[in-house]
Amino acid sequence: MDAVGKLAGKIERSQEPAIKTPPEDMSFYTWLHTYASVKVGNDFVPYSVEGRQPLLVVILVIDYVLGNDISYAPDDLQLAILGTVNHGGPRMPIPDAREEVCGGAQFGKTILALLLKVYLGTVKFRASLYALPDDDLVDGIIDLKERPEVLDQIAYVGDMLQMGKALTRTGRAVNRKGAMLYTDGNRSAVSMMRGLGKIPTSFSADVVVVDERDDVKEEFADFLPGRMTTSDLRFMLNIGTQRYHGAGQNALFLEGSQHVGYLICPDCGRRHNPEEEWPAIARMSVTGTPSPRDPQLDNKGTFAVNGETVAKYRPDYHYYFGCVACGAELDREAIDYEARQPDMISAHHWSIRVSQMCCSALPVAMFVSDWCTQAVRKKRKMAAFNCDRLAIPKSTGQKLTPGILDRSATVAAYKMEMVIRPDTRRYGGLDTGDLCWFAARDHDGAHRRLLWAESIADSDTRQRAVQMFATLKLDCLFVDAGPLRDMARDLALDLNGLRNFDVTTLADWKHSRIRFPGGVEWNGEKGVWVGLKCAPVEFTGRPGSGIQQQARLTPDNRCVYPVISCNRDEAVQGVIDELLTAEDGLAIVDEITGELRTVPEFLLPAQGKDEPAILATYRKHFLAGSCKEKDKDGKEEHFVDGIPNHLLLATTYARLAEMFAGAAHKGPPPPMPHAFTDSRRYSVLRARRERTVVA
Repeated sequence: MDAVGKLAGKIERSQEPAIKTPPEDMSFYTWLHTYASVKVGNDFVPYSVEGRQPLLVVILVIDYVLGNDISYAPDDLQLAILGTVNHGGPRMPIPDAREEVCGGAQFGKTILALLLKVYLGTVKFRASLYALPDDDLVDGIIDLKERPEVLDQIAYVGDMLQMGKALTRTGRAVNRKGAMLYTDGNRSAVSMMRGLGKIPTSFSADVVVVDERDDVKEEFADFLPGRMTTSDLRFMLNIGTQRYHGAGQNALFLEGSQHVGYLICPDCGRRHNPEEEWPAIARMSVTGTPSPRDPQLDNKGTFAVNGETVAKYRPDYHYYFGCVACGAELDREAIDYEARQPDMISAHHWSIRVSQMCCSALPVAMFVSDWCTQAVRKKRKMAAFNCDRLAIPKSTGQKLTPGILDRSATVAAYKMEMVIRPDTRRYGGLDTGDLCWFAARDHDGAHRRLLWAESIADSDTRQRAVQMFATLKLDCLFVDAGPLRDMARDLALDLNGLRNFDVTTLADWKHSRIRFPGGVEWNGEKGVWVGLKCAPVEFTGRPGSGIQQQARLTPDNRCVYPVISCNRDEAVQGVIDELLTAEDGLAIVDEITGELRTVPEFLLPAQGKDEPAILATYRKHFLAGSCKEKDKDGKEEHFVDGIPNHLLLATTYARLAEMFAGAAHKGPPPPMPHAFTDSRRYSVLRARRERTVVA
C-alpha cells in the first residue's frame, strides 16, 4: 500500500502546474489588491480604489459578469449597480454582458484594462482582445505602460508570459505583434492587443476590451462581437472618454444603464450629481472653514453671492463641494449611485459615467483652478474641461447639443402623429442602405416641423416609400441615390409619371422643354426641373457649387429621370442651421420682422415618457451627425461620415425636396408648357391622354 500511495502521490504532483498561479476562484477585486500596483510619481504603490470610488463600481460589474465572489462590495452598492445582493457562494458567469465605462481623463481606466488582461490570462485562463484605434497606440501602450507598469510589477507573471506569441486553432505557437501567451505548464491563454485600422480577423476571444472608443471607426468596431462567437462568455467592455454627444462612447452610455454618482446633502437631503451641478457646487472659503454663506463658483470663473461677484480665484483659498440649496459641505467619499435607465441592468448592459468630480483623491482646488484660469477663457479649453474633468461630452467640432434639440421641442409643443395639418405643405426624405430611414416635415408658413420618422427594412422600402408619399400627401420626396440606385431611380420615374415617355424620339431632348403627363417639366433651355415630386440626390458637388440638376437616361436609353447633386457638407449644414439661433452664434435676420432670429426654424416633437422610440434615435442621429472633423492636411472640416446619422441625412433630403417643391424654392419661375409636334410618337401619346384621334 505504501508503494501504491507513493506512486499515486507522484502522479498527482506530476499533474500540478509547473508555475503556481493565484486560485481560479479569486475575484478580480481581490487579485488587484493582492498582486497589482500603480505608479505614483517615480514609485509604485499597492493598487487601491480608495479615492477613486467609481473604479469599485467598474470592478464590481466585471466580477459579477465573471461569476466571482462580490461580497466585498456593500449591500447597498450591489443593489444599486446589480439590482441584487450576493454574499458569496458559487455563481455562473453571465454570457453576452456589456459594460461601458464612460469616464474623464486620468482616472486609471487604461491601467485597469491592462490589469484585466493579465487577470483573465493568468487566473481565469480566458482569451482577451484589447482593441485600440491604431497600431501606433498599440506600440505606445505596450512599451510605455503595459510592460513597465503592469507586467514587470507582478512577479509570477514573468514566469508565465511569452511576449509576441499566440496560438493557432491547432495549438501551434506563432509570432504575432501585440500577442501575449500565458501558460502554467498545463493551461494556456492568449491576450491580443490590436489596432483597429482594419476589420479584425483571425483571432477568437472570450472578452473584448475597446479603449478610446470615440477614435475607433464604427465599421471596424461592428465586427468585434464576431471575435467571441465560439466563447461561452462573450463579454464586451468599452472604455474611454466621451467627446461627442450621441456618438461613440456617449452613444454606448445612453444605450446602457446610465449609472451616475450622487452626493447627498447631510442637512437638507438634496441629491447632487457633481458634474451636472458644476460650477455652482464649488464653493470658496477664505478662512478654511466651510460656511453656508461662502460664495459659489459661477460661469464667469468668479465667486458670487446671490448673483453678485464677491471674489476671484486665489490659489491659497480653500475650495470644497457644497450643497447648492443650503450650502452645507458635501462628503465626496460618500457616493450614492443611481441608474437612470434601470431596465438595462436586467438586460446585463451596464454603462457607468466616471467623472473626476466623483474621485475624492482629486482636489476640488484643481478643478477650480482649471476652470478659472483656462476653461472660461478659451472654447477649446472649455471643451477639454467638460470631457476630461466632468466626463460630459463637448466638442468644438460638434454643432448641436442636447440643449439645442431640447429647445426646438419647447417652442410649440406637439406630438409626432401621422396627421396632416390643414394649410401645410409636406416634404419627405429617404436615406438608403441595409436599413433605410424615412423623415417627413411640414411647413405652415411660420415653422417647419418634424412630421414623421421611421426605419424601414430595405426589402420593404420601395413599397413603403410609395405608401408614405400617398398617406402623408407629400409635395415632394427626395431619395438617397445610393446604394439602392435602382430603387431610387424607379421611385423618381413612377412618382413623377416619367416611365412611359420615350424622350429619345424627340430631337435634341436635352435642350428642349418637355412637360410630362404627370405635370413635371424638364426645362432643357435652362437645365432645371419644375414641379418635381421625387428625385435621387447625389452628394458629388464641390463646396460652393450650389445645387445642380440633371436629366439622366435610364439604362435602356429610353426614359429620362431627374438627379440632384450638391455638396454634402453644405446640405447637412442647412438643416443644422434651422435649429440654431443668435444665441448659438448664428446671425440670421428674419425676413418679416427684420430682427435676429431668436427661435429655431425647425421644430421637434415634445419629449415625454410615451414618445415613440424613434424620436430618441432621431436625436442621437442629429447629435452624432453634427460632428465635424478635419481633413488629414488639417485645412478643411467635414461632417463625419460612416456613423449613425441616417435620420439627419433623411431630413437633409426632405429639406432639399422642399427647395424644389414650392414654398422655399427660389429658382427661376416654372416655364410655360411646350408642346412638341415634330414627333409622330409624341402626337400619339398626347392623343391618348386627351382622348382624341390622330390623323
